[in-house]
Amino acid sequence: MEKILPLWEEEQEVPTPLLHAPASSSIKRVPWGKCLLISPWNYPLQLSLSPLLTALLTGNQVTLRPSEHAPKTAEFLKKMCLECFPEVEVITGGDYTTTQALLEKEWDFIFFTGSTRVGKLVMKAASENLTPVLLELGGKSPCVIWKNDPFKAKTIAQRLLWGKFFNAGQTCVAPDYLIVEKNYWNFLAPALQATLKEFFPENLPLKENMASIASLSHFERLEKMLPHSSHTLLVEGLRKKEELMFGPTLILVSDVKNSPLFKEEIFGPILPIVLVEEKKEIYELISEHPNPLASYLF
Repeated sequence: MEKILPLWEEEQEVPTPLLHAPASSSIKRVPWGKCLLISPWNYPLQLSLSPLLTALLTGNQVTLRPSEHAPKTAEFLKKMCLECFPEVEVITGGDYTTTQALLEKEWDFIFFTGSTRVGKLVMKAASENLTPVLLELGGKSPCVIWKNDPFKAKTIAQRLLWGKFFNAGQTCVAPDYLIVEKNYWNFLAPALQATLKEFFPENLPLKENMASIASLSHFERLEKMLPHSSHTLLVEGLRKKEELMFGPTLILVSDVKNSPLFKEEIFGPILPIVLVEEKKEIYELISEHPNPLASYLF
């Protein structure tokens, strides 16, 4: 950042259009002004500090609204800012109505990280005052396994399942669903089973090596996605609602268009698997959803 800031502060000379000759032209970067930063609950510290520090270093006034679903981190951020950045206002407590009230105020810039559903509400509120916004949202990120080496099945399974179940799948760039060449499934299926046993040993409590689900409402939302006529349960993870523990779950899906797992981003430890025979099926399946935030190809 020490190297970048001087570059941002320098005026950049640019060519002058013929219409304005013989004047000279340059670009000068200036702070936006009053910025509202709304951070999420899945990585509440990292995704608060990253935009906060950037906004402060570039000369902006900052109001930070940490997620109400991570109250302990929110209180830590408030205490930290009182000690280190007293000019930052941190709004804790309350519920979604507190965030709504903040969005009704006039800002020079709004930075939001979170779900697509809430992102639409943020953009709608910002449009009332024509406030510029930066939205970091999620999406249904596919993972495709096509024409691969059978001997690489274990490596693929390890990388795939680590990326999917890290933080219990509550990561915006986590693989949301898996597309596998039908012939390769015979090699991948046992590799997935073996890898799950390595990652989550039966003799260890699930909570020792698996993050919990953020809230009861999110847990119940995930449970409602499971039952459907097109679902074949391959691995059913242990679930404890009172502890918000939701074990790794693998589901083979035969009807993508009607499956609840394909209606929205899962954002949890459920991995739907679709088997395909032709490459065109991959393109058709992915194109049925909005552009993904990330894609993974093996």
